[in-house]
Amino acid sequence: PHAAPERMPCRERERAEVLSALRGALIEGGSGSSLYLSGTPGTGKTATVHLALRALAAEPGLPAFRTIEINGMKLSSPPQ
Repeated sequence: PHAAPERMPCRERERAEVLSALRGALIEGGSGSSLYLSGTPGTGKTATVHLALRALAAEPGLPAFRTIEINGMKLSSPPQ
């Protein structure tokens, strides 16, 4: 997550919710998990997730993880 800002003012609650969901998925394990976020463009959704991923990558005790980011607005058809 290279594009994440160092901090996101006024997004603490959202960041905590994303962190909680992603941390839970990592701790639970398994073959994968997904997180769906929606909202008006430019409100900080992607930056909030990138910031949370950066925090989780630095958190000791969590298993290693990979992320795959899919921007649904860039898909031209459902089968993609």
